[in-house]
Amino acid sequence: MATMVVRWVVILAATGIAFHSTLAAVAREMATGNLMVYQPIAICGAIMVSMGVLARDHAQLPIHDRQSDGIVGVILLALAWVVQYKLVARFSDVYLTLHLDLLALWMFLLGSCVLLFGTRPTLRHRGSWLILLATFPFPIRLLTLLLGGTAASASTVIIGIAVASAALAAGRNASRVAIGTVTAGGAGAMALVVMRMLAPDTSPALVIAGPAFVAGLTSGVALYIDDVRRFGVTNNLVRMPARRVVASGSWRVVLTLLVATAAIAVVTVPSGNIRPPRPVIAGLQTTGPPVVPDLWDQTALTRYDFAGRLYGKGGSMTRQRLVARFSDPAWDLEGRRRVIVADTITTRRPILLSVYPVYMVYDLSGVRMSAAVPVPLGDGVTGQLGTLVDDKRYLTYTRLTWRWSDGPVAQSIQLLAVDDHRDGAPFPTPRLTPFSTAGDFLAILLRGDAIVRDERPEFKDREMLTAAARSMVRQQVATAASRQAADR
Repeated sequence: MATMVVRWVVILAATGIAFHSTLAAVAREMATGNLMVYQPIAICGAIMVSMGVLARDHAQLPIHDRQSDGIVGVILLALAWVVQYKLVARFSDVYLTLHLDLLALWMFLLGSCVLLFGTRPTLRHRGSWLILLATFPFPIRLLTLLLGGTAASASTVIIGIAVASAALAAGRNASRVAIGTVTAGGAGAMALVVMRMLAPDTSPALVIAGPAFVAGLTSGVALYIDDVRRFGVTNNLVRMPARRVVASGSWRVVLTLLVATAAIAVVTVPSGNIRPPRPVIAGLQTTGPPVVPDLWDQTALTRYDFAGRLYGKGGSMTRQRLVARFSDPAWDLEGRRRVIVADTITTRRPILLSVYPVYMVYDLSGVRMSAAVPVPLGDGVTGQLGTLVDDKRYLTYTRLTWRWSDGPVAQSIQLLAVDDHRDGAPFPTPRLTPFSTAGDFLAILLRGDAIVRDERPEFKDREMLTAAARSMVRQQVATAASRQAADR
């Protein structure tokens, strides 16, 4: 037992040091009350499965190849470093969406266990590792969106993790699996229904994690009672067999773990924008779409109902179609009046603007994007200028985005112009496409981000978009100042 405790202390200390920036980022994100509050549920589920495995007295073959353990462990540690050093940076724009660093942490923890305990003892707890893999949040986000994107949808997915944990902890006995599954599913569903009926204004964090906690606790008690009924004494706490740690210790193993820890510890992850966007403008109008810029007319306004699934209760997204009042030779040599669209996302949960960036609400399969270039828009507002190159339609879009807030409510605004100046030229249509987005991420993972990068962007409509954006910013800031003065 002492050997096991010491080795687990080494593993957890190494993991904490190597992934200190990841753990800090996750803690800050959990403090905002978003979906990541489910992380402790997945960890507790993995521990529950591990206890169930330890309570079952399996015969273990005395086959331990430390050379194979070393090879497997080093490969896993190397993969963890590659993911943390390379892939997290490659997907930095959607860091909060993917959290690939948590996948790297899982690999590091698995590799460390293989090195210190051996491959066979580690894989004996494969059910726990499967549940622990659920800390990688991207599949959870996809399932949540498919079920509606609400806190109740997320709670349903997390209850599924608790049910899976109970089934794996129960073992291969069909009756015990049924007890664990039914009690976990029933208790979780009942807790969710009661919470939504009696306390509909409960915080999203409690709705997401509370029913799953009740599900896990109820199934654990039910399996405990079943142990008492079967054996007359709790199998988990009293009859748990003690097994020797058969993997021999080695300073080479410790040194390998130290090197991997140091290599990963120096890698910092993107901080993620979890605070209200800057600048915070008191009195800023955020109850609807932004004002129409000078010398432009709004010819259409479209609202998208799916925005609430991404950006929380009260979240909205609108599109304004803006047509220039006059033709400008600098914008079109044939004297045509230019058309741009303004897409505005409004949310009371600013962190979700980083979890689901504005370009994630379009189907951008086969579209290449440029790196963002900062553009000053006045009054402390800085925009980000970029391009979207649609190789299927042979079109190039110039986009200018910025974020601001009035404190509790945040907005993300994007102006889009297309290099096809004819009336009726297509713009990317906002729509919820989680599987298409997942496919794009997988393609980048396998082929590299060069397939989605516009390496030599041409900002064809930079001046036009900048002028329109500065007009919108100037008008709204002036209106906010007038409101503040009137309130005094």
